[in-house]
Amino acid sequence: MRHGSRVVCVYSCAILVLASCTSLSRQDGRKPVTVGEISRLQLGTSGSNILQDLGRPGEEYDDKENGARGWLYFDPITKFQVALLSIDSTTETLGYKLVIPKESEPENSLAYVLDNSFKGVDFKQIEYPRCGKDYFRSEALLVNFEKGIVIEFRKNFKTVESISWSSPEGAKKATDAILNCNGRIGANRKGAF
Repeated sequence: MRHGSRVVCVYSCAILVLASCTSLSRQDGRKPVTVGEISRLQLGTSGSNILQDLGRPGEEYDDKENGARGWLYFDPITKFQVALLSIDSTTETLGYKLVIPKESEPENSLAYVLDNSFKGVDFKQIEYPRCGKDYFRSEALLVNFEKGIVIEFRKNFKTVESISWSSPEGAKKATDAILNCNGRIGANRKGAF
């Protein structure tokens, strides 16, 4: 009988370990989101439809300045942020989205993004101004004001830091803030422009 209880203990412990391992690959029961899923979301989509498709965000915050709620999504393994969605507080619809490609995703390559996601879209390159006395940014922006698309990329490696979609006015507001040394796309990855 004693031998049998050891088998039960080993079996129970193995189940506990397996359950713990599977929870590491998920974020509190939330499914991982991909660049593709965020890219396909249309501005104006209802927050309830987004929750149904993507699941609950890992973190939420009030963005009173912009009259919105921010939903942050994280990679379940690394815990790095992968997306920010801004839900308009009045209409309860998506007004802004930002995605941060992982190094392992093809969207991390600027050439891939331009050739596959934005083929035929004209962009204007905007350099970050020198805002600090001894500070030069290695990132730049590709902006299409008409479509409200802003791609932040590293000039030296040609890798994508983030891609954001907003209204044309939102893209203009964000780039104006940058040019006036008052902002950054996805500043601290919170706060929709």
